[in-house]
This record gives sequence, C-alpha cells and structure tokens, in this order.
Amino acid sequence: MGLKTTYLYYVLPYFAGVLFALAMTYVPPQYRSYIFWGYFIALMVVMGLSSFMQRKKFYKSGVVDEIRRSSVLLRVSRDEVMKLFTEDPKATEELSRQMRMTMYMFIPSLVAFALFFTLMRLLAPHSGESSTTVFLRYLAIYETPIAISQSFNLYIRRRKRFEIINTVLEYEVHAKGIVGRGIAIPFPLKDYEVKVNYSRRFVELVPRKQSAMGMVRLRLYARSIDRLVRILESRGGIKRGSEGAPS
Repeated sequence: MGLKTTYLYYVLPYFAGVLFALAMTYVPPQYRSYIFWGYFIALMVVMGLSSFMQRKKFYKSGVVDEIRRSSVLLRVSRDEVMKLFTEDPKATEELSRQMRMTMYMFIPSLVAFALFFTLMRLLAPHSGESSTTVFLRYLAIYETPIAISQSFNLYIRRRKRFEIINTVLEYEVHAKGIVGRGIAIPFPLKDYEVKVNYSRRFVELVPRKQSAMGMVRLRLYARSIDRLVRILESRGGIKRGSEGAPS
C-alpha cells in the first residue's frame, strides 16, 4: 500500500474530524448545518481520492504513453472477453461471492452512519458549556464512527480474506507493458504474482502488496491463452506456472 493511499484512507479522515469539530465549536449556529453536511461530502471525496490518485500516478509518470508507443503484440476485444467469461463455468459463482463480499463492506458504513446520528443526540453540547467541552463532544461525534468503521473494515477483510476479481474487459499487450480499461502495467511484472489457468483461458495478475481496499486480482481472458503466456514469459519476465494446464 502506498504512503499517500495509506494517508488518505486511514489518517486524513481523523484530521478532517478534528477540523469539523473545531468548526462546529466556533462558527455561528446558523452555519452549522452547512458544516454538518460538508462533513459527509468531505468523507466521500477522501474515499474517492485514493483510487483516483492510484490511476493518476500512471498518467503523471507517462507510463501509459510509453507503453502505447511500443509495438502491439496482442489485442483482446470486449466481445472476446465477454464470450470467454460466459463460457467460464466458475465465473458466475465467483461473481456472486464477490457481490456478497461487497455487501459486507457496506455494513461498516451503515453502522457508522447510524452511530453518527445517535451520538449527535446523546452528545449534543448544552448551553453554557466551555468551548473545550463543546469541542470534545463534537470530536467524539465525528471521530468515533470513523474509528469503528475502519476497525470493522479491517476485521472483515482479514476474517473474510476480502478479494476483488477485476476482469479487464478489453486490453492490449505491448512490447513494454499492458494497457486496458483502468490499468497500465509496465514490464517486467516484478510487482505481481502471475497465475495461469489454461482450462478457463485467463491469466491473473495478483499484486504482491495488498492495497487499502483489499486484494485486487486483475484477470485477463484471452482466446489465445498460449500466446498471451508466451508474451508474458518473454517480455514480462514470468516463469511458467499454471492451473488447469492441458496434459
């Protein structure tokens, strides 16, 4: 997990909670409703920034342009991927399991949302209290749901071994890497473990380091699976290792 992603996902929400608690303490009462809703907007922005920065990193560093300037070795269309996906006997089962896991991940957010409004009723400041007491009340209101939500998320990921299978719907394998919808992976594939399943006709790229949102497995379906594997061996620096290989 990158340092910036860790900061955005785990640290920044707590700083935001402190700022909003200060604002709720010292701004005039007529403006507090704006701060109240601004808190939720800020949280959504923070959660979206981690994935945005991950994508931006490739474009800023010129990885995508460098890969695309090299020769195309294999091009896989959306139609080909979708056909192979529908022919994959285990794909539907995996998708259903992934949807269930995604629903689990919504639970902490719902708990935090309900807890926030409960704390607003229980810990609402009383007239005549000192600024320090008011600040501490609002700090507990804003920070407690964040702490519980993140702790619950970590527990679910570790307990349920949370993984996401990201099936790349169309992609190109170039001499210098792989580009597709939302991905740009330069060769060699030193940051990925590569798994090949010949019978189901896909290659999976599994990051060696887990991200803040769990393990994301990039799945590349290909009708010419042998050709894809040969390219990854010669250009990506992988060694042949497979599941469901033909005898």
